[in-house]
Amino acid sequence: MAAPLKSLLPQRRNTFIVIVILFVLGTAFATYYFYYIPGNRQRLHQYAFQVLSGISANMKARNSDLLKLYTNLVNGEFRDARTKEDSAAMKKALEALPEQVKASFSRNADTTRAGTYIKGSLLEYHIIPKKQDAIKLVLPVEKLIQPIIDYRHELFTSYLLIKLDHGPGTMVYYDERLGLDNQVQPDSLLMHYRGTTFSQIIDISIQGISYKLFCFPFVMGQERLVLGGLIKNTDYRQRLGSIPVYLVYPLIIVLLLIIISLPFLKIYLMGAYEQVKFSDLVNLALAIFGGITVITMIVIQVLLLARGYMTANIGLRTLSGQIEQSMTGEVQQMRQQMRFFDTSFLRVLQHNDSIRTTNKLVVQVRSKKSRYAIPLTPPSGKPYYNFERINWVSRTGMQRFRVQLPDTSSLYLISVKERDYYRFFAQQAGNGADTGISLMDPVYSWSGGDFVINLVESSRIDSMALVSLSARMYSLLNTVMPPGYGFCIIDSKGKVYIHSEADRNLKENFFDEAAEAGSLHDAINSRQDTTLNNVHCYGKTHSLYIHPLSQRLVMHPVAGRSFYLLTFYNNGYITPVNLRILLFSLVCTFFTFLLVCGWLLLHHGFSKRSLLYRDPLAARFTWIIPREADDAIYRKGLWFLALYLVVLLTCGVFGKWFDDYVTFALGLISPLNILILLYAYHSCSQPGRRSHSWKIAAYLLLMLGYSVFVYWLLAIGQSGGGAAFWLFQSVLLLILVIMWGWPQANEATAAAPQLPVSLMHYSWFVLLLALCLGVMPMAVFTWYAHNREIVQSVKRQQLCMARCLEKRRPALLGLVKNFRNTGAPIKGYYTHWCWQQGIYSTGRDHIMPVKPWDQLPANTRNVPELYYSSLSGQINMNNEEDPSSLPLLQQAADGAWYWDQQKGGLALHYRMAPGNYPDKVQAIQIITRPPVRYLFLSGWQHITMLLLPVLLLLGGIFFLIRSAVSRIFLLDFVRIFRDAEPDKTLEKNTLPFTDEETKAMIQQQYQRAVFFKSKWNRLSGSQKIILLDLAADGLVNYKNAMEISTLLGAEGALGIYNGLIVIRDPVFRQFLLEQRHTAESVELRKQYNARSLWESIRTPLLVIVALVGLFIFTTQEDISKKLLVLLTTLSTLLPLLPKVLSSFRATPPPLKNE
Repeated sequence: MAAPLKSLLPQRRNTFIVIVILFVLGTAFATYYFYYIPGNRQRLHQYAFQVLSGISANMKARNSDLLKLYTNLVNGEFRDARTKEDSAAMKKALEALPEQVKASFSRNADTTRAGTYIKGSLLEYHIIPKKQDAIKLVLPVEKLIQPIIDYRHELFTSYLLIKLDHGPGTMVYYDERLGLDNQVQPDSLLMHYRGTTFSQIIDISIQGISYKLFCFPFVMGQERLVLGGLIKNTDYRQRLGSIPVYLVYPLIIVLLLIIISLPFLKIYLMGAYEQVKFSDLVNLALAIFGGITVITMIVIQVLLLARGYMTANIGLRTLSGQIEQSMTGEVQQMRQQMRFFDTSFLRVLQHNDSIRTTNKLVVQVRSKKSRYAIPLTPPSGKPYYNFERINWVSRTGMQRFRVQLPDTSSLYLISVKERDYYRFFAQQAGNGADTGISLMDPVYSWSGGDFVINLVESSRIDSMALVSLSARMYSLLNTVMPPGYGFCIIDSKGKVYIHSEADRNLKENFFDEAAEAGSLHDAINSRQDTTLNNVHCYGKTHSLYIHPLSQRLVMHPVAGRSFYLLTFYNNGYITPVNLRILLFSLVCTFFTFLLVCGWLLLHHGFSKRSLLYRDPLAARFTWIIPREADDAIYRKGLWFLALYLVVLLTCGVFGKWFDDYVTFALGLISPLNILILLYAYHSCSQPGRRSHSWKIAAYLLLMLGYSVFVYWLLAIGQSGGGAAFWLFQSVLLLILVIMWGWPQANEATAAAPQLPVSLMHYSWFVLLLALCLGVMPMAVFTWYAHNREIVQSVKRQQLCMARCLEKRRPALLGLVKNFRNTGAPIKGYYTHWCWQQGIYSTGRDHIMPVKPWDQLPANTRNVPELYYSSLSGQINMNNEEDPSSLPLLQQAADGAWYWDQQKGGLALHYRMAPGNYPDKVQAIQIITRPPVRYLFLSGWQHITMLLLPVLLLLGGIFFLIRSAVSRIFLLDFVRIFRDAEPDKTLEKNTLPFTDEETKAMIQQQYQRAVFFKSKWNRLSGSQKIILLDLAADGLVNYKNAMEISTLLGAEGALGIYNGLIVIRDPVFRQFLLEQRHTAESVELRKQYNARSLWESIRTPLLVIVALVGLFIFTTQEDISKKLLVLLTTLSTLLPLLPKVLSSFRATPPPLKNE
């Protein structure tokens, strides 16, 4: 497109570019505001009402379950207790319920009033049994709704429940922090049309905060209710304008690449008379060195993000396999135990044996009138203890016999003919199908109200239809999961049966929770193991792994239902880790950048010349110009830089010679090391080597002093890496000596190659120098931070596991209570269950009880970890998804836990909370092997996919450097017009002038003013422009080929010295500088100021970058928060860096690094 644009007239070209830019921006903004936001609004409203609909359905289902439970209770235990007037038994029965209720009795009750009612904030269950007084059970509404909404805050911050009466409505539930009145007008909440009530959205303000109130009407029992969900207007607008990360991040990367490419674009697109300034040279250097660093940062962040997804996906597959294996084993144990009970009970019934036995290893099978003893231990000798009830169900759907744990005096058998599993087996029996099948059915019990998993089979007893075993399966319930991970078991329609968050069991549909369920449906229908990334569910972005469960395991194919195991991971855990790594590497890289800038400013920022005849800025940096005479320096520099990279990477990053901390320290000193050694070699290669010996000695002393400073500041000696640190520095000095002993550049001048060959060596040298000064420090700092984060992630997972084990420990005591009177050896089973069962991990963990420690070990201070923690602890993530905002050190301040390194990996020693437990365990030890560091180097395929783009990128950057350098330094003109013998006059003009010489030059300028004016007048306008630009900055636009050639002629005003085009006469240059701001020069600028393609696109490009950046910052709150964290952290950490570094210095005993 550049060629057609150049052919247009400047005015038309500018108009065309403006129109194109306005069209692109207008289309983008119109698409966003008139298509994307309305679509987001529709999806948000649909999801919001879907959440409210799901909560209301859960409330009605839970209310129905409670009503069924209370009805069974009243018709069972209450009936017997009331007949016997046993108030203690009734109180005990009420206390055993999941939600404790209060009971009251009344005579002559209206049978039409049976059902559920709400009065005030109380939920009343009116139950009227036959031939008995009515019973009213009272339960606070909060106990019904709170367990359902506790886990449903992914969208709404608060919920309201309003009862609609004939008059004003009554607020029966609301968050007390809102400060609301319990009386509301129903007309203000709902929209009515022809007797029908509709849902709607209302804008309200509470305590000065604006909310959107989503109102959803429904009926529960005999009451008309409205469920309301509150979302802040700020969160509402954020969700409306939210753009997916996979679109925003590429856009940010494109903007960064545009900014980096601007200096190169100017070189290729500028007009013939556009001035090339020294700032353009600086921008080009920044684009090369800084741009490669930024590209490296982008590539590293992409790799870290990809690694996060790869690690999550590997973890999901690992957890899925562990859960399925554990569940399969437990189901087999349950089936074996249930069949053994069924067979044993059949033998008892056949022999009519109802005699009580004194053997304690038995369980009691009870009916309303009989009690039978059957053995507990199957022939395998391994009983399954983790069950609560065994029920035998007759063909009418009534429970006839039960094994109940614990074996209490009360027994009430209920009807289960409305259960799905009974209907399934009844249907199969009626169809004459094979009934030798088993199925699982998770339910809320109608006997106890708790959540259990039923394993059901056809009974071998002729008079019984079914036998069922009810258990809280340790493989699926009360499990221990790594941070961020979860699982659920769903059917082909998305119904959730079992969830790692127990409150979600049987209460939601996973397809409804997912924003885009199309890919889920496809994966379910294909019945293939499928991994899905970036699935939005539960208000966050997750990665999913879908695995179809064996149909013979949980449901027979004829049941018409298939089960799937979904393991998921919250992707929000990836971003905080990557952001900490990015911030740490940016702070350290910026520190090394300041060192490099300080070094360059010290050596080249000040001129020794008089202010009157100071040389142009470009002339002070002649050492950066590619020259044939310096080809030996380029070649030796190439070998030196390549060797430096190879040694540091092989010994530090990929090898085991240097530990992480030493490699990090070498990354801090590497830029200054490289510059000092290159400058030292350049000095020793110049003529008059002895005169530069003091400078070389000063360079080496500076290198030694900085190394000692870093060694002391980072306490490398205390970390055990001092020998490796000084060995590396000694090797560098040896390399310098070897380079010094080689033939010097001045000795090889006669055999110097031509400029194109020298330019190739120069370009490779610049590329490798950019890699060593920018890419290598950024990569080393990121690598070190990533290694620290790997250790931190292992620690967080271990600590989370220990806390979950401690938290679930009391809940497992019910197992001991159930078998207390059976004489079973439950202690060993309890210990095995506590520390081995239902524990899932993405790593290789080994858990074992240990003796508690009286005091912490002495050597628990880890210097490398303290250093990283001191910096990363200053980073305020403000992210609720981060499992721990503060880094975990080697030990707790109160001695509750500590880590040490053992042969099998990193070991956590955790002291358990005190308590009376059968296993008497007071402390545990969790040993975890660190995960694989280099996932992308795990195979040749990954290595090839990584190296090929990197090599192509480096090759492209090499050719870009070569082309840009050739143009900005006019190397073609230098090669063609250089003299065989150097011009002594030009050599004299480049040296510092004495005061006498300066005074003489001032006199010459006055004496030769007429000559200079005449010479100036003889020049063409384009030649005047070239000379004015060259006098100001020492650089010339390469596109004026003919004019430059003319000025470089024998009588021309220009000459070539030291590879740079300069003005021959310094006095004439001073005259030119005085002409820059005259009216004539201003007029010349206007005359030759034809707008180039670069000038036409520069401002629009900057405007686009600024507008798009402002748009992202203002509309994407997540991105703006991360940018603010980045900027504030950089601004606060840099001044605190010395203090943070010195904060951990002390004299602890030497300690091995992790």
